[in-house]
Amino acid sequence: MDGVAGRTFTGTVSWIASEVDARTRTVTARAEVQNPDGLLRAGQFARASVGVAVPEGAATVPMEAVQRVGDESVVFVRTADGLYEPRIVRPGRSDGRRVQVAGEVRAGDTVVTTGAFLLRTELSRDSIGAGCCEFEGPGGN
Repeated sequence: MDGVAGRTFTGTVSWIASEVDARTRTVTARAEVQNPDGLLRAGQFARASVGVAVPEGAATVPMEAVQRVGDESVVFVRTADGLYEPRIVRPGRSDGRRVQVAGEVRAGDTVVTTGAFLLRTELSRDSIGAGCCEFEGPGGN
């Protein structure tokens, strides 16, 4: 905290601005901090480290591994050579590259990233529409 050198304060973030200031590249946040000695003042600036709790049982996967099938989010887990099983997950926080998922996937599972959308289309074949892939050659063959 500016003006309170050598002290560390712990608190809970209660609000974060929705935009980054383009000029300063900072984000305004509000934290609830105990102030029993009266050292802190309203509007005072601080540099902070923010820790984020990981939900119980959550693993992280690359974002491209998570596919939507109907109303569910799934990842495809490799169960053997050439065999993949869809597992329902609940996506959580993301850093833009990886996403936390809770559900039927565990840390250490091998998930499909490249080509996951192809596996998704196999699950959704009936929803593509009748006749979309049928071709009738010349003479009706």
